[in-house]
Amino acid sequence: MWPSLLSLPFYTPCSSRGMPVEDASTSRWRRAFAECAPTLEALARAGDEELRLATRAWWVVCMGGRVPECKSVHATWKSEASAGVRQQLRPSDTEAVVSLASWPPLAQCVLDCGRAVGVEVSHTLAVVEAEGIKQQAGAEWQRAVAEVAPLRSRLQQELLQNRLAPSRDAMEVDELRVCQVWTYALASRLEACRAQARDFATAAGMRNANQPLVGYDEARWDPHAPAWQDMELCVTAEAERASTDCDSEWRGVT
Repeated sequence: MWPSLLSLPFYTPCSSRGMPVEDASTSRWRRAFAECAPTLEALARAGDEELRLATRAWWVVCMGGRVPECKSVHATWKSEASAGVRQQLRPSDTEAVVSLASWPPLAQCVLDCGRAVGVEVSHTLAVVEAEGIKQQAGAEWQRAVAEVAPLRSRLQQELLQNRLAPSRDAMEVDELRVCQVWTYALASRLEACRAQARDFATAAGMRNANQPLVGYDEARWDPHAPAWQDMELCVTAEAERASTDCDSEWRGVT
């Protein structure tokens, strides 16, 4: 479940005494929104833009079929879609669905009904997507960090005797070199950075990409080399997406 996604703000008028008053339109929208919450959860879980586009379309269809003001245009869309478009709204079907003549009126009706109760649909969907991407990134990052945690401990204990500088800026060459090995291992486990990790493994002349210290050539682990910098930037970006940073993870202070 994604509880934070199911309590997005609604505009609720207030009475002259300051007490919230919800009119009929807002109540209808809220009910429809709650019934379509599983689709928002699917949007948050979507792993790529193609799937996000399909899920956004399915959410519009869901809302259109439940908001009374949109049921007539939804019926028109459903009739047209049933003639030749799969009703699952898979990514491959999205283009066909939104190309139907009945799609713009359906989407516009949902937009208008949302605005009538103080909800900007595009903002709502953007918030769901952003939160979902953030949570997915965080989960993948934590998984990758956990996988390389034994390596980090072993490197720090055996090669540095657990004597770490207080910050990255204060690192001496020995710690920097050891930290590079951990960074490479982390990159190789992050989906977004695997290509850069492979490129660096080639540039570093690794005999076995899974054993970076076998045949280790310090000169080819140049932190200023393009292959290293591309990989390091990718890992840094993934850490930021997960609301953390590499330095903290290396020191185990997150």
